[in-house]
Amino acid sequence: MLGFSFIGLAFVIAINNVTITGAVVGNSLSNLLSLVALVFFLFGSIIVTFYYSRNNKEKIKEVIEKYKIGSINAVNAVSEINKIDPIQLVKFKQGLEHSIYGENNGYSIPLRSGKEAEELAILEYLVAVKNYPEQRRKNELHLAKGFSTKHYSERIRKLIESVKRKYAKDLETRLGIT
Repeated sequence: MLGFSFIGLAFVIAINNVTITGAVVGNSLSNLLSLVALVFFLFGSIIVTFYYSRNNKEKIKEVIEKYKIGSINAVNAVSEINKIDPIQLVKFKQGLEHSIYGENNGYSIPLRSGKEAEELAILEYLVAVKNYPEQRRKNELHLAKGFSTKHYSERIRKLIESVKRKYAKDLETRLGIT
């Protein structure tokens, strides 16, 4: 709310500033008011961006917690995350890294190892490829030695297909993936 207030104030100052014209004092005052309006606008934009970024991270963290305790399955978790910030890119290295990148920000996923982490990463990968097929090659899944989207595409393709079969009905209804 504070961010939007600063942005609104910047517009009010800018609109009122248009009426000040004429003498040298008017031009100096006009330049000063333009600078003040710009500062308010930038400050408000930063506050709004920070709030939404932080809010999205908290929402994604809550979804992951629900998934970890078993109150939602992997497809529902990925579907909820995709609604918060559409998934563009996935980076997963078993035990080391699990990150997703959306339209607005990047998010570190605390679930980095185990079968649940693998399934979640595979489903995130499928959604990222569906959302942004032109970036397919930028996604990285390194599930285990010999299972990687970068070097062992045939082996991992079989694993991805098995996860797709496991969640076939949910994938089609919740995410539109067949």
